[in-house]
Amino acid sequence: MNILTDAVLVTWTVAIVSRLHTSGKRRATFIAGFASRIMVIGACIAQLIYTFPETRQSDLTYSFWPLTICTQIAQCTSITTACIPYLQPFLLSLESGLLKSDDFRNQSIKHSRKQRSLPKPALRSKPLSNFEDTEAALT
Repeated sequence: MNILTDAVLVTWTVAIVSRLHTSGKRRATFIAGFASRIMVIGACIAQLIYTFPETRQSDLTYSFWPLTICTQIAQCTSITTACIPYLQPFLLSLESGLLKSDDFRNQSIKHSRKQRSLPKPALRSKPLSNFEDTEAALT
């Protein structure tokens, strides 16, 4: 039943998206996001193959490990491919810090350009020259 459901989801999405009046790149992106469910179909087929093996071995733990692995792969690929449409907004919402440092640099350039055009304000107090002057200023 999983194979049939995933095949219907893929074909239904391709049929709907292919009729949209958007750019070809955008349609291809949508179709690729939903067509990734084909991986789930492959994992479910492998799971069915190992569900009823032709020969039974005496060691049950050894004979069931391929089925267990195929079941895990089917579940993981199903969950992952169901989350693909939400990946782009999630990744865009993450702050890596790289954009902020670039933004900070751009703001400092803009700020320095503005400062060049404005006259410098006069200093009202004498700058502190050593540690003793700092202590005296704090008390």
